[in-house]
Amino acid sequence: MSIFKREEDIIHFIHIPKTGGGSMSGFLESNGWKVEISEKHKPQEVWKKYKKTWNYQFSIVRNPYDRVESVYFHMMRALTRPGDNLKISESRFSNFLQLVLSKILLEDFDMHADNGFWLPQSEFTDHNTDIFKLENINEITRKFKNLGYISSESIFPHWRHRARLGHSIQSPPGGNISLSKMWSNNPDVHKMFLKVYEKDFEKFEYEIRKI
Repeated sequence: MSIFKREEDIIHFIHIPKTGGGSMSGFLESNGWKVEISEKHKPQEVWKKYKKTWNYQFSIVRNPYDRVESVYFHMMRALTRPGDNLKISESRFSNFLQLVLSKILLEDFDMHADNGFWLPQSEFTDHNTDIFKLENINEITRKFKNLGYISSESIFPHWRHRARLGHSIQSPPGGNISLSKMWSNNPDVHKMFLKVYEKDFEKFEYEIRKI
């Protein structure tokens, strides 16, 4: 959970991994919000135990396909030495994802590991959460301007690039690498993926690809 305060207003930002949360936090701070608590990537079962109150609660979600691809880029970037190119391909992605999903389905994997990257997004939010989609991020700008949370001139900055060369938020992008064909070329992996993340598609109304 991330708690931001400005004068008498308090915002609870539920930061789901790989959904632009770093950019969102910086956006709020640039508009005069001060960080009271910064414990990102905490699912609902954890943050509900905090005895805190706020005026407003929101979160950003992302297309589940794009999100898991971003997780993969993040993992591979961590294993790449500075200056080397990212060793990413559809076959590597397929093998990597199949391994992780198999362990998850066999309950041989801690879903809270890797900073919560593998947890379904549906486990972070509740019925009181105002949900915004990363794909339609301008909606959050309009809403926050109407609420008076940001200035009328504010534009949401999305600095991160999933194929960027380093972990820094300002790192330049690497090559234009697409993993989209992996899903259609590996229907078994796709079925496993849907078993784990089906609720994300339902709750946040994302379309399941026809394979």
